[in-house]
Amino acid sequence: MQVKFNWKKFCRHFLSILLLFLAVLMIRSTDWAINTFNSLDFSEIVYHLKVPIEGTSSTILLSFFTDSFLYSIVVTGLLYFIISYFCLRYKENKLFKVVVGKQILLAICAFIIFGCVALVRVNALDYVVAITTQSTFIEENYVDGRDVEIKFPDQKRNLIYIFLESMEATYTSTEMGGYMEDNLLPNLTAYAEEGVNFSNTKQFGGLYSPQNTTWTIAAMVAQTTGLPLSVPIDSNRYYGEKPFLPGAYSIGDILEREGYNQELLIGSKAEFGARNLLFTQHGDYKINDYHAAIEDGRLPSGYFEWWGYEDSKLFDYAKEELLALASQPEPFNLTMLTANTHFQDGYLEEACAVDYDDPYYNVLACSDQQVYEFVEWIKQQDFYENTTIVIVGDHLTMNKKTFDHVDKSDRTVFNLFINSVVEPHRTNMRTATTLDMFPSTLASMGVEIEGDRLGLGVNLFSNRRTLAEKFGLKYLNEELSHFSTFYNDNLLSIEEE
Repeated sequence: MQVKFNWKKFCRHFLSILLLFLAVLMIRSTDWAINTFNSLDFSEIVYHLKVPIEGTSSTILLSFFTDSFLYSIVVTGLLYFIISYFCLRYKENKLFKVVVGKQILLAICAFIIFGCVALVRVNALDYVVAITTQSTFIEENYVDGRDVEIKFPDQKRNLIYIFLESMEATYTSTEMGGYMEDNLLPNLTAYAEEGVNFSNTKQFGGLYSPQNTTWTIAAMVAQTTGLPLSVPIDSNRYYGEKPFLPGAYSIGDILEREGYNQELLIGSKAEFGARNLLFTQHGDYKINDYHAAIEDGRLPSGYFEWWGYEDSKLFDYAKEELLALASQPEPFNLTMLTANTHFQDGYLEEACAVDYDDPYYNVLACSDQQVYEFVEWIKQQDFYENTTIVIVGDHLTMNKKTFDHVDKSDRTVFNLFINSVVEPHRTNMRTATTLDMFPSTLASMGVEIEGDRLGLGVNLFSNRRTLAEKFGLKYLNEELSHFSTFYNDNLLSIEEE
């Protein structure tokens, strides 16, 4: 006797299981995110849904796969087994028959309830409220570099701009104003005696990361354009050669206009977060990333460590690139981004010392030593005399356990200017943000800026108040989180499909 397959029953069971799995996955994923990241900004989640994830560290992907995806499969399987057991045992019970008959409805309810709980846990409701509130703050305070006079010195200075992944001023000792028992950055903080550090305290300190600048590409946007990275949830994706903030005017645009040779050197894949779009479309930077190292034979095919290749190799390649750039008649801008200090717990190279029980502390101390050795090498080169070095963190660390006990409002981003040609009016007790790096970097190179303002940033070497000092940091963050028609129409300008 041939048994006819019941497709209707199969589809009902399959859909119920799928909805149950998705419900469990949403809750488990929020658990993973909350336990993994030091802070969670829903605007970052929205942004990364619109860019390629290629280039993400395998450590993070594996962590999500095992802790969230596989976990959800196991839990869903157990729940299905339990439900099936009760279906067989109580199949003649009238009440249970009614419940089983409504299994899809129950699965939908579970999906909706769990989904709402997950969205609340990642602050999605706050995000929705923020983006549905109109603000004219950016329109009223934005300064377009094309509209002000920007005067370079007769002898244009070179720029070496080093983004240090997750580097905070907080890593210094409590005696210095930080939160560590020991100063994890002895070499970098020592440079403050000969260079310039803008601090939020009377001691060594740093800059605040305002709203929508708290992940790497957003931090790069903030420091190069003086703008937050605010992408509406209904906007197009940043794939291929889509325009990236086409209305913005960045330091790359300015230096390109002045004839600089520009290069972005990173040990990861430049397309991650659409970093390649930012730097190629704003300054025509040469992209020297993980792919380039594989293609030109510096690395063997298939080589991949951490996010691409280690920082020790990055600094070795930087020396080669600097010598090549310095041999050209044009001034240069080499912008770099390290990766070893990325969460979770960073990447400790074999040559690094192990002086602390916490593995992340060892990575931070090693990064401090690597940058020190690189800067000391630069100082021995002929081009150093006419070169300004800017060393700055991109954002606060997302390594949750490191600063879980420290209020986020007390943490700041590391910043240091070496070989600046101007002296600051005041460095301590400043309420400054990473937005202020844009005009401040140019000023440190001897560039005169009409009004000392670019983007939403203020030249910290001047005596002008920053927007955070003028309006207060809390108000600044609130306004940057709101919807701005001016930003969308004049700066973002993404053409919808």
